[in-house]
Amino acid sequence: MFGRLWFFQQGKKAYPWSFLVCLFILGCTSPEEQMAEDLATAREHISAGEWSEALSLLEQWTATFPENEELLEEKAFVLSEVGQHEESAEIFLRIHQLSPEEPSPLLFAAREMEAAGNRGEAAELYREYLQEDPSNATLWRITARLDEERGHIIAAIDAYRRSYQIEENDATALRIGQLYEGQGNLAQAESWYRRAAQTGSTRRPEALSRLAHLALQAEDYERAEELMAQLESEDPEFWAASGLADTLAEIRSWQEAQAILEEQLLLQRQRELALRETVEEEEARRLAAEEEARRAEEEARRAEEEAREAEEREDAETTEITFLEEEAEEPLREEEEPVETGIEEETPPTNEEIAEGLAEQARTALENNEYTAAQDLLWEAISLNDADPEFWYLLSQAFQAEGAYGDAESTILQARRIAPDNLDYYAHYLLVARETRPLRLYIPELEAARERFPNNPDLMLLLAQAYSRAQLSREDAEYLYRLFLETADPDHNMRDEVEAFLRGQGDIPDGI
Repeated sequence: MFGRLWFFQQGKKAYPWSFLVCLFILGCTSPEEQMAEDLATAREHISAGEWSEALSLLEQWTATFPENEELLEEKAFVLSEVGQHEESAEIFLRIHQLSPEEPSPLLFAAREMEAAGNRGEAAELYREYLQEDPSNATLWRITARLDEERGHIIAAIDAYRRSYQIEENDATALRIGQLYEGQGNLAQAESWYRRAAQTGSTRRPEALSRLAHLALQAEDYERAEELMAQLESEDPEFWAASGLADTLAEIRSWQEAQAILEEQLLLQRQRELALRETVEEEEARRLAAEEEARRAEEEARRAEEEAREAEEREDAETTEITFLEEEAEEPLREEEEPVETGIEEETPPTNEEIAEGLAEQARTALENNEYTAAQDLLWEAISLNDADPEFWYLLSQAFQAEGAYGDAESTILQARRIAPDNLDYYAHYLLVARETRPLRLYIPELEAARERFPNNPDLMLLLAQAYSRAQLSREDAEYLYRLFLETADPDHNMRDEVEAFLRGQGDIPDGI
């Protein structure tokens, strides 16, 4: 429109030289009016697919009016059309900075970063947008996919779960199960496969197939065969492609071999039983003869004792008659009246009250680091009342303090058995299990605990520590540490250590 453009700087705005000539010589309109006219022209170019022409005009005026959101938005969309996605994302972020109350530019920036192949930035921008609009199940799934593609499995599982909470999608449940299975958390995998395998689910065949594979891994062949037969009857085409047909044949061959072996073992047991019965009959005859001899001896001994007892009774009767005759001659004695003291007897304390008193003494002993004394007091309390979970909890703490983790685990399990929904007992069990379980078994337990208590910062911290120690994924560990910082109280005693670790200035935070 202006041919070759030159710019003139005046104050903080740069105006096209041709426009200044027009303005001062020809008496044209104001810069804002000219900008509006050129913006309309740029939009005509956009409608015609003339991206270069539109971008040229927009770049001129965004330099002049760098905070004009309308210009910036048009430029960002044009940059997207010409494949300059990161530049487009940066402009959308600039728009969000100018109007932070409007979240939609974040969504556009996330999509542009995704189009540019920058999955990490895209995922973080989607999460930032979802803080404003957390009810968008589709965006949670997109975020989960991006996290999964860059190897952030825990973050991906969390995002998929958020999506499933909003919209119970069969494919989402199946994917969560697959991610858990990939991490070796088979209990959680089975739980999610069952959700995906519900009647009417489009993903039911695949979910049944995965459940069958899990049953095979657990060597639960009966369950595996049942699932495979179910899959065969419901979806023959999927069954044929599942690779389970050969496995089912192997299972049935194994079962036939087991049946033959069992039959052989049964015959062997029958022969052993017949032999044992013969031996037992001979032993019974020998014992019967011994019993007969013992009985005869016992009868003779009893007859002798009866004769002696009769003689003793006769002597005793004679003595008693003599005593009674002598006693009849003495004057009768007055009976003594009981003396009343006037003092009421106190009701003795119950076992429960005694046990509580002992537990209180144990608490004091624990505070004074007297762990053996605390254990003795608590065992005595438990002997009086073993139904109070707090006694078992305190006993576990006493064992843990001494490093007796096996005893600490067995006692806290008693507390959990009595009060399974108590978070304090659950958290203490996980602390003890960290010392008694290998990481491959401990991490699934933590995952299950976090599913029950998703907003508990201490569980997130324990899981992050486990990932760090297992060296499974530093990215997943850092993600969990950041979740801990988001949910923990500002004065949490582990906050400084976690922040230092995330800055690369400290070791794995060890504590809770």
